[in-house]
Amino acid sequence: MIGQSNQYIAVLDTCVLAPMPLCDTLLRLAEEPAFYVPKWSRDILRELRSTLERMGYTPAQAHRRIVAMESAFEDANVAGYESLVAQ
Repeated sequence: MIGQSNQYIAVLDTCVLAPMPLCDTLLRLAEEPAFYVPKWSRDILRELRSTLERMGYTPAQAHRRIVAMESAFEDANVAGYESLVAQ
């Protein structure tokens, strides 16, 4: 688990998590010493999986990438936000 020594929080959406160079850069900046704390939701990860597969990743590759992200940033997943999202 990455420590949360920084007060800045950023929600990372699929548009920045799908392109590997951008995703890699942003997640490296969130490692210790962290510039910010990354956050995402189950919905974002579901959309990411679908997007990666449309980009040509196999389902196994998409799954492996998401599992690696979740294990590196165990506290990144947020819940209870649904009432804040416009339908």
